[in-house]
Amino acid sequence: MDSARSRAEYADARYVRSRSERLATHNGALDSLDTEESEGIGVRVRVAGCWGFAAVRGSERRDAEAALARALNVAAAQPLPASAVSLAPEPPAEGSWRSPAERDPFEVPLEEKLSLLFAADETLRQEPGVTLAMARFRAHADERVFASTEGALCEQQLTECGGGIAALAVDADQTQIRSYPASHGGNVAQGGYETFAALDLAAEDRYHASG
Repeated sequence: MDSARSRAEYADARYVRSRSERLATHNGALDSLDTEESEGIGVRVRVAGCWGFAAVRGSERRDAEAALARALNVAAAQPLPASAVSLAPEPPAEGSWRSPAERDPFEVPLEEKLSLLFAADETLRQEPGVTLAMARFRAHADERVFASTEGALCEQQLTECGGGIAALAVDADQTQIRSYPASHGGNVAQGGYETFAALDLAAEDRYHASG
């Protein structure tokens, strides 16, 4: 923002770092184990009423400077507006927010997460008729920082995690699949008792619910 202040009438930047982890089992075997991490900076500038945008990977100062230079070039290439329009006057926002999490899912040992998934998978396969059992876990975290030449500075940390189970049954006449929960990426209860209780209930009611 110090570099942009003397080169643009307005500029802002967003830094985002994202992490994700996905685990899944399939009939008592590990089906997938994926982790991803990325970070980058997006810059927006306004010069003579024209906007320019650019984004880069990385978080070093040289990465931010490269994004700023590209955004300025994009703004310079835009046709000048017929009339100048000022930005709405707003006080610069400042603050921080972190989503509540009693336990960071990325700090939970992998063995502990897999143990829960394998236990759920095994519970499903104890139901007569189940030919395919699956359990999954997913965690995602975003760290975001926003700053502007007007003095805004906002930070946000968002952590989400969840899990789910699914069972497939096949007989001579039909194929049925049941899952718990049905949407929104799943649910993981703190501790373990509540989760196992839900898994047992889902396995017990799977076919009764189908009528």
